[in-house]
Amino acid sequence: MRTTLSRRGFTLIELLVVIAIIAILIGLLLPAVQKAREAAARTTGLNTIRQLGLASMNAHDQRGSFPPMHGGYAGGGSATVFYWLLPFVEQEPLYKQAIANNYNPVNGTTNLTAVKAYQSPSDDTHNDGLHPTNGWGITNYGANFQVFGSAGSGNPDANNFAAATRITDIQDGASNTILFAEKYASCGSGGSLWAQPPSPSQSLMGMFAYGKFDATVAYRWPDSAAPGTVGPGSMFQVSPEVNLCEPSRPQAFSSSGILVVMGDGSAKGVSPTVDPRVWWAALTIANSDSIGGL
Repeated sequence: MRTTLSRRGFTLIELLVVIAIIAILIGLLLPAVQKAREAAARTTGLNTIRQLGLASMNAHDQRGSFPPMHGGYAGGGSATVFYWLLPFVEQEPLYKQAIANNYNPVNGTTNLTAVKAYQSPSDDTHNDGLHPTNGWGITNYGANFQVFGSAGSGNPDANNFAAATRITDIQDGASNTILFAEKYASCGSGGSLWAQPPSPSQSLMGMFAYGKFDATVAYRWPDSAAPGTVGPGSMFQVSPEVNLCEPSRPQAFSSSGILVVMGDGSAKGVSPTVDPRVWWAALTIANSDSIGGL
């Protein structure tokens, strides 16, 4: 006698339950994947900005001072700090390419080159290392003008972009002083271009904190830039919308804070809850104003 085995399929309710379970699991998994991606990007960002700090230190060791924000260095013509750092971030060919143009990366196509060492994986405001508006190479790391320049007060002409700062000039301590901080490539009406010389508004050059601060008059610098470019008001922005972004300030790419590299080459994250006065103290080099750690 043969026994017939009947096969029972899923009922509609069972199928809906399975789909619901899968949806819940995906919902639980996506935040974990997102956090893993952010952690990976943060690690890459820390390594990148650390290399920029080490490049600055190597340039200092070889040439006796940090490169200028914009000016002559090592016997060459006038160019930006990011140009002078090219040989120290494995970009010797690009560096030499501009030498043929009198050390001016704006002549020719040098300025239209994307430099991997100057890009952060966390910023999506550029196109493969190029500015979406003019196609120039971007930088995601603003240079602290308090270190790479010499801030004047009262007169734009008093700002010295060609200063030759040395480690010994950083009286507050190299480990207490920021060299570079994260910055959007495209920000408001400007952004950060690694080969861009100073412009009237300074909005397209990869720098920040370019002026002196007088607490008695809430002095800001320069008049054409956004308010709060110096002093506690220079505090970085946290993931601003591009149209609300201020080119004169750094920007954190995530709500966890901003990545910076110090004068001793150490890279770290700075919380968005840090006291703005502490932030400013970490930017100045000889004010004896280290009022707490970042």
